[in-house]
Amino acid sequence: MDTREDKQSIIAKPDVIIIGAGPVGLWTAIQLKLHDPKTDILMFEKYTEYKRRHILLLDKTSLIGTHNDPEFQKLIQDLPTKIRTTELESKLLQFAKQQGLNIQYKKVENFSDLPKQFPSAKVIVGADGAHSKTREEIFDGNLSVNKNLKFIAELKYECKGSANELNLWTEAVPALAYTKHLVSEFVGKEKNGKTPVSLRLFIDEKAYNQMQEARGGTYFSLKDTDKINSDLLISINAWLKARKMIAKENRIPDSEKITVTKLAAYRSEAFVRQVDGTAWCLVGDAAFGVPYFRSLNNGLISGTNLAKKLAAHLKPEIVEPSKSSLSFAEKSPLEEYSDFVSSLSNKQIRRAKVKSKGVSTLESSASSIQTMPVTNWKLPRNYKQAMRREEEKQPENHKSSLARFSKFSSFEDSNSSIEDSSPSCTIL
Repeated sequence: MDTREDKQSIIAKPDVIIIGAGPVGLWTAIQLKLHDPKTDILMFEKYTEYKRRHILLLDKTSLIGTHNDPEFQKLIQDLPTKIRTTELESKLLQFAKQQGLNIQYKKVENFSDLPKQFPSAKVIVGADGAHSKTREEIFDGNLSVNKNLKFIAELKYECKGSANELNLWTEAVPALAYTKHLVSEFVGKEKNGKTPVSLRLFIDEKAYNQMQEARGGTYFSLKDTDKINSDLLISINAWLKARKMIAKENRIPDSEKITVTKLAAYRSEAFVRQVDGTAWCLVGDAAFGVPYFRSLNNGLISGTNLAKKLAAHLKPEIVEPSKSSLSFAEKSPLEEYSDFVSSLSNKQIRRAKVKSKGVSTLESSASSIQTMPVTNWKLPRNYKQAMRREEEKQPENHKSSLARFSKFSSFEDSNSSIEDSSPSCTIL
């Protein structure tokens, strides 16, 4: 198992404290240290082992404006657009340690005590994720936007060797005729002879409520048929059968992980707060979050900006103040950061809402496809033959494309199992 604990002694007089040493926390700390190597940064991380192993989609435009340190630029330019969370964290952690960043693997229990324990800290940053305790404790948990956009079920697994996404028009769209949900798939990069794959299925609130146990680190396997929504199980098995027969995928047995989640757009009411002379800031998912693979990218963009503004806040001569403000009154660096994140979050939330409408349109299109006769689709012969054999076993009143395939897709085969990965770009 991965462990990140080290033997560093705690910094007695840090200038900045960062709560959370995930990708965004490390990203922010590294760049702040590069802007001013003399700044003492203390990071707190509650997990000594990696908890997240899903695939992230990295938009290279999110790297614009980063610190121009040659080694850091080489690191980020070498990052692939599809990367596991653990791989990204490991690369950033290694670089952070080279910069002398101090990370303490312990949970912060009392946030209001931090300024008393470390009176030298001028700024404390909450980079502690969507369920931020910093936001809850210091910013009173207030959200100016909190809107659920969609419900999804996600199936993650690994397959042996390489794998490819189904061709959108000739394979994926026809395969939708045998599901009851809109399916989006994502295939990661092969590593050590294994490839991560993730299926994302858009479900209704009823199915989500039925499967709420599969959240927060808890998951179902395909064997938990009594816990999985019956229509969802039909769709999952149908898609897995398509990937096995059409894409020749060789899934790793007994490795499935099925979870459900809400795709919500939210933002904190405030991003910077002064409390008894200490500045508190939120960055990444602690500040705001949107679905459709933008949260990490927004976190990186925000972290780059915050690192510059913190450097200017701590030592104004390090980073030249922004000259773009339209206000007659000069704003402080942290006020500029707050304005920046406010603008970014508003823009990204608007985009997320538009994408959700697009998904709804796709769901309607998928529903139309699912009611069409299967003979309309040009699927591989072996796929059709397998379906025809199953059709012959069905009673006459079950010979619609969905009903007959529900039984076909549910029978077991030696490879119909699963494990780790994440989301998709095929349809989104």
